[in-house]
This record gives sequence, structure tokens and C-alpha cells, in this order.
Amino acid sequence: PRFSPDGRQVLHTRVEGGTADIWLFDFDSGTTTQVTTDASFDELGIWLPDGKSIVYRGENVLARKVLGGETSVLVEDNQDIPSSVTPDGRFLIIDQQGEDGNFGYVDLTAPGSVQTLIEIPGREGDAAVSPDGRWMAFAHQVGDRPEVVVAPLSRDGDSVGLGRPWLPVSNRGGMVPHWRADGRELIYVSTEGALHTVAVTLSGDTLRLGTPEELFFLQVDSGGWRFGWGASPDHERFVLFEEFGGDRQTLHVLTNWQSRLAQ
Repeated sequence: PRFSPDGRQVLHTRVEGGTADIWLFDFDSGTTTQVTTDASFDELGIWLPDGKSIVYRGENVLARKVLGGETSVLVEDNQDIPSSVTPDGRFLIIDQQGEDGNFGYVDLTAPGSVQTLIEIPGREGDAAVSPDGRWMAFAHQVGDRPEVVVAPLSRDGDSVGLGRPWLPVSNRGGMVPHWRADGRELIYVSTEGALHTVAVTLSGDTLRLGTPEELFFLQVDSGGWRFGWGASPDHERFVLFEEFGGDRQTLHVLTNWQSRLAQ
């Protein structure tokens, strides 16, 4: 599930009849609307910053759809995972699938091919571009476990790049980072399934990170800790998919929650 930029809607994937489509839940009306309707397997939708369009993985393609409007193919013959979009809506960061998972990007003003963002040994994933577009958090494999790090994201004309140093966010395993809309907080999930928060201080070109604090455990299924939950832009609400059972599955909205550290 992915909250819209204004926090009023949630994209999610629904599997029915041997195929999958992207659906949209609206908090104000309480209604759910089907977004993709073709016969292919459509999943993993993310929002563009304007809140009017999404990018998703179709059957062997990356595609863009205007809500209530047309669909266009961004990249053919591709099964990568759309992960994050720069705040100006120009560059789509993707998690590249394969034995050595790295990051690529697509210029949404000139789609058709995937460019390399970074290529290093090991597996990286879960890219999340900061609200100001100057940083990218992601999961970096360290030994036998992933850890969340933050790296500077640079722009040079029609391209983007990932620089150094890489600043550690998690310290006991972490993945799926998510920025608060004001850029002052990162959350992530530990390898045991506990949600953690880290304070972020921005000063010019300098970023400082606080000590991770545990919030609560995620009780999710449907793809596990990577895909079974989502956070609102202000980190005040969380959407969780409960364990699948029978012929239906329930989406829960968690609000008015309290950190166990504050209890």
C-alpha cells in the first residue's frame, strides 16, 4: 500500500481470478476503485508527486497511468521494481532485479530505457528519495543482513548519480526506509519486523542522523515486511495488510498509536 502525497488515498494491489490490478482506496468516501483494467499482471504502484499519476510494474513492462486517463509504457521488456520518484517528478528510481540487485533510473521526460544509477557488488534495494531530492535512503546488504543507509543524490543535467559518503541509519538490520514529508524523520523496518524511527537534522549540505528508536512491531503478511504496509506522509497513520485467510483479506488503518518507549 502507498499513501497519496496528500495522505487521502492509498494505492494497493489486488489479486483476483489469476491476475492482479492496481486499486485505489479513498479515505474521505470509503470507496475502492479499480485503476488498471487490462488482463495483464499489474502491481507495485507508486505515486508521482503531482498526485494525479502513478507508475507501476505491468507484465514485463514499466508503465505510467494518469488516474482516470490514459496508460503509457515507459520501458518494455522490464521486470524491475519502481521504487521512488524525485520531487520534481522527472526521474523514476528502480530496484533492478537479478543476482546483483542495483539501482537504475528512467528519465520520465524521455522514457524508453533504463540508465545506471549505481552498480556495486552485492544487493541494494528499497530506494527512497528525500523530499528535497538531495538524498536517497536505501537498504544495503552488509554481510548476511541488510542495513539502511543514506547517500547524497546528485543531479547533472539529464542524469542523476549516487555519491559518498553513505551514512548508516539502522544498526541491527533494516530495510524499506520511508521519509516523513518534511524530511525530518526516517522510518524503517528491522529484519525482525519492528518499525523504527530516526530523527534527521538538515543543515545546508550536511545531514545528521539520530539513534534508532523502536516504535512497534508490524503484524503484516501479503508479501511480508517489504510490501504489506505503508506510512502516511506525516507518519501519523499506517496501513497494514493482515495475514491472508479464506477468500478475502482485510486492510487496517492504524492511527493514534503510541511508541512502546513512551508507555
